[in-house]
Amino acid sequence: MARPVRDLLWLVLLPASWIYSLGVNITLRLRKRNDPGLFVISVGNIHLGGTGKTPVVIQLANHLASKNPVILSRGYKSQSTKIGVQLDRASAAGPRQFGDEPWVISHSTKSDVYVGANRFDLIRKYNLANRYQVAILDDGFQHVQLERSMNLLILPGDQSPWEMACVPLGDLREGLNSIKRASLILITCVHPDSRWIRDWKSLAGQLAPHAPCFVGMRKIISVLSEAGERVSLDKKKFGAFCGIGRPERFFEDLSQWGPIEVFKTFRDHHAYTKSEIEELIKTAKERAVEFFVTTEKDFFKVKDIFREFNFPLRVAHAEYELPKEFWETVDIRMRQAC
Repeated sequence: MARPVRDLLWLVLLPASWIYSLGVNITLRLRKRNDPGLFVISVGNIHLGGTGKTPVVIQLANHLASKNPVILSRGYKSQSTKIGVQLDRASAAGPRQFGDEPWVISHSTKSDVYVGANRFDLIRKYNLANRYQVAILDDGFQHVQLERSMNLLILPGDQSPWEMACVPLGDLREGLNSIKRASLILITCVHPDSRWIRDWKSLAGQLAPHAPCFVGMRKIISVLSEAGERVSLDKKKFGAFCGIGRPERFFEDLSQWGPIEVFKTFRDHHAYTKSEIEELIKTAKERAVEFFVTTEKDFFKVKDIFREFNFPLRVAHAEYELPKEFWETVDIRMRQAC
């Protein structure tokens, strides 16, 4: 884009960004807070996708497994988000009915998962406060209607905080000042030497000095077959595709396992069609690619289509390397409250 056009677009969108930020701030301040009656850990961010909330929710749920946490998720773009339901792991509708992230979470933990836009209504409707000690609120930073005992904010260590703006100018859901609401901060990234980590730490220290701040490194720790068996990518010709918030992070991480011969990106929460997968496989065969690797979120949506075309599909399992001090902080706050 030519600079004059870019500058003009910036001038046009800047006032809209300010108005959006002001509107969000007023809305969040006016919303009534409701006491859920149980210990709530909210996991969220302040910008649109790509910080890795889902792996953190999964790791938290597995870490707290002895306390039998329940997970509450909005189920973005799902059929269940308006009515509020308990996720059924045996449902044939899968992600379409319950949402991409809730479906992945349910298959990566033993926790019960409930899906609905109004998480407080879910707690009341299913009497969750009397059935569980702990609730993990997926993507809950802006869901201020529900009081929380721990407000975990995830920040993108691979991006500069100084180049961010609220939509429509940028991809922030709310202004950087909202960091003040966090009680625990996790900066996530792929590279430990990312130059932006120090800037995020400094900003978090200024806005939320009360909130312990940690850094989590995202890594693909294994690549699995459809049967759940570990597979090697060594000396293999493979392709990759995904439909997530920050696709470049997935490809960059996966490329450390070997060169990606064919890759394709789709929009976040993409609903795949047979023709799209058929085209992918056609390209793969032309390049002598042996199989595709995708994310866990995408895997559940396309595995049946790949079966129909009899083409191998692998799934990359990613986790964050979190310092023991992070888990100690979580445990201490749990003990203090419970």
